[in-house]
Amino acid sequence: MKILAQIFIALQLILNLILIFWYFFLVWKTFPFRYGLLKKLILEEFPVLLIVPINFILFVAERILRLYYLTWTKEVRSNVVTIYVNPVYMPVFAVKNVFAVVMYAFSIKAAIEIGHPKFYKPAKWLQV
Repeated sequence: MKILAQIFIALQLILNLILIFWYFFLVWKTFPFRYGLLKKLILEEFPVLLIVPINFILFVAERILRLYYLTWTKEVRSNVVTIYVNPVYMPVFAVKNVFAVVMYAFSIKAAIEIGHPKFYKPAKWLQV
């Protein structure tokens, strides 16, 4: 059981890292990225890029707490069912899940917007 849980956690970690690379590949061909206007690109156009590392940190924190309560503690009360009444784990779990939904919603919006030609032509970005 522990090995299966570790495999699934590793798989989720890999998928989160793939998501981070997806953001990179989403913006790497844009004019602001190629010419070093990252501050303008991130702060003004795609603030979702600031949310991605926070989501990753929340994911890792939640998974570490889950592993701690399910495998590393020797309490009889710690199991898959009772972890959801744990006063330490539940707030972290809830914040991570709500934050993930918000991040994914903004991600879809950003993915649609990045296809606009203004991000690939220098005219908009070279204005003073």
